[in-house]
Amino acid sequence: MRQEIGQHLIEYVALASYTLLSIVLFMGYRGHDQRYLILFMFILYYLAWSVLHHLSIRKMSLRIVLEYLLIAAFGVLALKVFF
Repeated sequence: MRQEIGQHLIEYVALASYTLLSIVLFMGYRGHDQRYLILFMFILYYLAWSVLHHLSIRKMSLRIVLEYLLIAAFGVLALKVFF
C-alpha cells in the first residue's frame, strides 16, 4: 500500500485534500440543502477519482466500481443517521 501511495502521491493528495475540504464545508453549513449538495459533490468526486485511478493503473473492473458505489452508499447512510 505504501508503495502504491508513493507512486501515485499526487492522486492521493488530491483525494485527501478534497475529502478534508468537503468535511470542513459539511460541518460549516447547517442547512440540509447545502449539506446534501456538498455530499453529492463529494460522492461524484470520489467515484470519478476511483474510476480514473483504477483506469490509470489498469485494474478497472465491475467489482471495483460496485465496491466504490457501496462505500459511497454507506457514507451517505452514515451521514443521514448521524447528522
